[in-house]
Amino acid sequence: MQAAGFFVESSPQAAAEIGVCTIGGVRVHLIGGSTPGVLSWTIETADCTKPEEIDVNGLKLLVKSLGSGGSPASAVTHPNGATSVHKAVILCGDTPDTISKLPIGAPVVQLTNHKKDGGDGNTFALWAMKGMSMFEIADLKRPDRGDGNEAGVVGEGPDTMGALFVIVDSLEEAGKAVGEEMLAKPYEYSGRMTQAIKTQKLGISTGVMLQGPPLASAKL
Repeated sequence: MQAAGFFVESSPQAAAEIGVCTIGGVRVHLIGGSTPGVLSWTIETADCTKPEEIDVNGLKLLVKSLGSGGSPASAVTHPNGATSVHKAVILCGDTPDTISKLPIGAPVVQLTNHKKDGGDGNTFALWAMKGMSMFEIADLKRPDRGDGNEAGVVGEGPDTMGALFVIVDSLEEAGKAVGEEMLAKPYEYSGRMTQAIKTQKLGISTGVMLQGPPLASAKL
């Protein structure tokens, strides 16, 4: 079991106004700067003997010993109804390569969804995390194969934080807080009704997905 935290870059004004916020038991630190997006993330693991900052295919990772970051953040419910982080997703050019570089042990799940035509599919991996349900890495969209002689490029660009999935008490109430015009059409995903925040309209550089309570029809 590991624990993770994320540094999310925002404008200097937003950082001054918001600073550090806590979603459930996950601490999110907003910092100022000119480069958008999640620039680094921190993980605590029992396998770490000394702090180390490494570059994993373009995304910085600070590895620390379990518990070195102090007491876990207290659970907090936000005015918009957010109660916890369900999962964080990093998109990779080559998921197996990223897995081999992460010093957090083997994933609980690692699967490749093969295409019906037998072509290259999408690979993803999951780890259990304290403070949220899971941590996931997955391939960027893979281009179709070329002339059949060589596989297409797996992905382009560095690894990047793709999205945070946030649990809310009520999607309806969250929509009122965020602004219903700022939310995409709801759909069912992983046993919960889910809505994507229109992050570009809000000036947010990382995807944020809001998820309601488990559906009664969801399979456990």
